Amino acid sequence: MKMFIFGIDGLGHESIKGLGLKKLATRIESGIIGTPKILNVVSRGWPEIYSGKNAYQTGAFYQVPEYQDGKIYASQRTGLSLVKKTIGSGELLWNKLEKLGYSVGIFSVPTVTAPEKLNGFSVGATGAGKFGNSMSDEDVFPSELLKGLHIKDIDLGFRMGYGAFIPQSISEFEATANKHLADYFYMLERLLDKNPVDICFAATRFINEMAYKFLGLCERNPKNEFEKQLRNTVLDLCESFDEQLDALINKIEPQQLFIVSDHGIGKFEYELNLNELLVDIGLLKRNSERQNIKDFIRPAYHWFRRKLLNNKIPKFAPRYLLEDSKLFSIGFTNVLYLNDHRFGGCTYSEKEREILIKGYVEELNNQVKLLSLDSLISFRAINNINRMLDEVNITIPDILCEMSSGITNTQRQREVFTPKQNDFESMFVKGFHGEYSGCKTEDTIAAYIGGSGSSINFSNLTNVYDSIIAVAEVTLD
Repeated sequence: MKMFIFGIDGLGHESIKGLGLKKLATRIESGIIGTPKILNVVSRGWPEIYSGKNAYQTGAFYQVPEYQDGKIYASQRTGLSLVKKTIGSGELLWNKLEKLGYSVGIFSVPTVTAPEKLNGFSVGATGAGKFGNSMSDEDVFPSELLKGLHIKDIDLGFRMGYGAFIPQSISEFEATANKHLADYFYMLERLLDKNPVDICFAATRFINEMAYKFLGLCERNPKNEFEKQLRNTVLDLCESFDEQLDALINKIEPQQLFIVSDHGIGKFEYELNLNELLVDIGLLKRNSERQNIKDFIRPAYHWFRRKLLNNKIPKFAPRYLLEDSKLFSIGFTNVLYLNDHRFGGCTYSEKEREILIKGYVEELNNQVKLLSLDSLISFRAINNINRMLDEVNITIPDILCEMSSGITNTQRQREVFTPKQNDFESMFVKGFHGEYSGCKTEDTIAAYIGGSGSSINFSNLTNVYDSIIAVAEVTLD
């Protein structure tokens, strides 16, 4: 194989060390390693690698607000299909490589949820961007490549927690994870054996899932026997991943090898609620209204289970009147949106917007200073206007909250800033969002092992795209 590009969602220096990926660490240390800059939490990351453009150019933000029927909703429909609408298909990494004369295969790349029609093969990311993990014929191109193989029981995504797989025990978690790893590497090797290609771009979110859930557990001593058993299981699974990836690379012997990631993951230390901060300074109101019978029954039912049955039930996250606000956050991202004509609010001139946003930034920074949080978070205006995104109804955020590592805008607590408390047994309880002890960081990794080091520039994620193309051009020569 001329080139193998392997993407590991959530891979960073901290996750490599914390999860014990020793073989991978040794391999990348033999090449060129970089920490590409990323618009952390703002961008989805993967589209930058396969398009060569950042989120402000493509609209591939981590999530965006949508306004429908008088309500504001958070949407993650910001993957490949949106990128095609904003910049077209011609410059996508795989299409560019095909134009250079290579046969190309792509396999389970996050945000690429439908197969591309390539001269090699393409497998959509069944569990990395869409719900429902089992594969179908629609996930593969050309579909006859997997003829005779029972694929409905195969999960390439391995997504755990609220809205996805919830194990009933550590042993079930271990068995399911081992099956996923076996399925993943078997499927990739089978495709490469049956349909050899010059260049393959494959990716996995397994390490992302392990780091999000368990990095905090793996980096400290367990508190009890349950945590000890769970920690050992996680480290064993990550060791298995490390060994199987190493064996695959040794088998295919690529002339050029790239290891890339979309972001890093570090220890999750604090929960932030930007909307609660907006409430404090009068720019947003909480929604305390109960509009239907479910709003009365659910709190009582949860109270009964938590207090009388001693069940592990999460508290309700606070709700806000986003539509009746001056500024708002949709959660998890670290950006704020001006409630203007895009969301049924007022129409402002560019000058009026600039003045408003400047004033809000000043108010926010004054408030975090009063709360003695100014060493951890600060705000600044986003001055980036891409009218092309307006045409596809993608809204560019107005204010960026710059946060220290270890902080996430979860919007689940009723306080602005809360130390993160971990209860790893909650991962087995339906109704929880899944235990998280890791959060996104800028500790992104890109590594290259090959003979064209002069072509490499890992200063940011879009440069990773440029570097892959540059090496491909040299390899072709």
